[in-house]
Amino acid sequence: MICFTISNTFEVIRNSKTELQTLENGQNGLKSTEKYVFVYLIDCISPYMTIREEDSDAPIHYKCYKVAVNAMEPSKFTVYRSQTKFTRENIDITETYYQIMHLFKSPDSTIEEMKFGEAFQFKMEGYPEEERMDQLFAKIFSSVTFQNLQVSCKVSMLEWNLNIKSESFLKFLNYLDPMYLQKLHLTGPVIMDGLMDKLMETEHWKCLSEIKINGAILANLENFYHFNVVDVQIKELNPWVLSEFIKNYHTKNLYQPNNFTIRSKRLLEPSYAEQVWISFDPFDPLESFKNVESWGVRLKLFEIPRDSVNTRVVFILNGKISGYVWDKETVLSSFMIFDQTPEGYFSDVSAD
Repeated sequence: MICFTISNTFEVIRNSKTELQTLENGQNGLKSTEKYVFVYLIDCISPYMTIREEDSDAPIHYKCYKVAVNAMEPSKFTVYRSQTKFTRENIDITETYYQIMHLFKSPDSTIEEMKFGEAFQFKMEGYPEEERMDQLFAKIFSSVTFQNLQVSCKVSMLEWNLNIKSESFLKFLNYLDPMYLQKLHLTGPVIMDGLMDKLMETEHWKCLSEIKINGAILANLENFYHFNVVDVQIKELNPWVLSEFIKNYHTKNLYQPNNFTIRSKRLLEPSYAEQVWISFDPFDPLESFKNVESWGVRLKLFEIPRDSVNTRVVFILNGKISGYVWDKETVLSSFMIFDQTPEGYFSDVSAD
């Protein structure tokens, strides 16, 4: 059994990074088992004991906090932070872990946008991002468990620019305050089977107002009724269920920003699109709609009671059905503004 005195442990923690690296490399004469236990102990305690100039009890507010693997030097992480000014630094995994743990231990700090991973359109071939990010998350999960921390980080929007092939995403989501999280963007094209069922059971799902999911999923659209903003790709899409979703959207509060985009290979089939439109006949006369051709695209314009300026527009184009609230004159004069995929990172569906 290996024992270390508290004073000796604190002394090692105060050592420089070079000395800690020497310890990890085994150059101090410790056996491999002793080295593992000792380094793990330092990893768990150092966020508490290491004193740095930027540490403060005062709450921190970030407009954006992003962590990605450095494409030019994969052993490093690039951390972007935006407060009153934008900062960017390339740091090792230990320093990245330390910064995230510091956020977890600042319950009054807030983050408007937290992002993990580089946007997919900027990823390089052979980019070892997911492997390196998994190493970082494993380090965080282990430390939180070892220290028995109760983490409830206040993040308004979480953007996960990584494929979801394990439950690391759900573990990390549990560290965020569900009452504070409003928007969730999952931009990776791969989402493991069963992930959505577990996600929909969380308190976070019930409290979200905006959801965007790039990868094709198996899901019932009824589970998306409470969202104001929806952008998802559904593998199996029943035309009647889709029309019911549109009708639910039509009843939403006009004073809340709301729009939807549902992507599916089925929507590439003209006959399928007709089935969606037919389900609106008959339709409640008090919520009338009309068909309009704009730039060769068929639009459904839904009248909004007591509103002579705006209309709710629904259209199908390139395997997507989208709906917005927009000014009537703008809709009729220029359709092109409606075919812009939000954020520019969601892939269109294809017939392949």
